[in-house]
Amino acid sequence: MSKGIIIAVPKKYEETCLYNLINLRNLNCHLPIEIWEIGNEISNEIKTEFKKIENIHFKNVNNYTKKSSHWRGFQVKAFILNFTTFKEVILLDADVIVHQNPELLLTDKNYIKTGTYFFKDLDKINTSEVTGKFCKER
Repeated sequence: MSKGIIIAVPKKYEETCLYNLINLRNLNCHLPIEIWEIGNEISNEIKTEFKKIENIHFKNVNNYTKKSSHWRGFQVKAFILNFTTFKEVILLDADVIVHQNPELLLTDKNYIKTGTYFFKDLDKINTSEVTGKFCKER
């Protein structure tokens, strides 16, 4: 596969991730998506819901290493970047909420020029302020 989205999904973000995947498809994002977990982090109930979404592929860190405990936390992002089947990757956090089709990032002139596109994560302290402001403006 050429282009796709990868997401490491810890248990605490499984429902947020499910919402986001449904939202991605509603935004006409048709990229394949790899859902990564370590062991059985994602509940069977949420996995059943994930399977209803087109072009979702499940991957488990345990199938690629015997030292999966080393990759818990944010470190798993480096791991899944290394083992994804995609050549071009959009790595999303499990708790990110997209508001437009992320496929647009792959057409950005700076991405095309450099092969990378980085963004600053919201500061946890400021997240509620931004969300509150956004909700009031809508």
